[in-house]
Amino acid sequence: MRRQLAIALSGAVVAVTALGLTAGVAGAHHHLARSLAVAQCRAERSAIGPAAFRAKYGVPHAFARCVRAHRPANRAAAQQCRDERRAIGPAAFRAKYGVPHAFRRCVQAKGGVVSPGGEES
Repeated sequence: MRRQLAIALSGAVVAVTALGLTAGVAGAHHHLARSLAVAQCRAERSAIGPAAFRAKYGVPHAFARCVRAHRPANRAAAQQCRDERRAIGPAAFRAKYGVPHAFRRCVQAKGGVVSPGGEES
């Protein structure tokens, strides 16, 4: 249920971004940075296994610690994409990164995300 909600919310964020409606979207990009960090941590936990994951991030709250560790990189990448979109304009931004999920693709290109199943929708 939470995963479906997160996917739906991230889809809404991408839709608002694709339309170029930038007013009041800063909070939505904060959510996007968190959801991308969660995707990174899931991929990492799957790659190295649960025991090694807990050893790396600590036994209590290992997943939360992983998300906290990955979130700054995602925020920095999201800020770079907001600045780029503002500089070149929404239409050119969409043309450069593709119409569906342009903001997410930009964040991935800036190194903020390596999601296991490619692009989440």
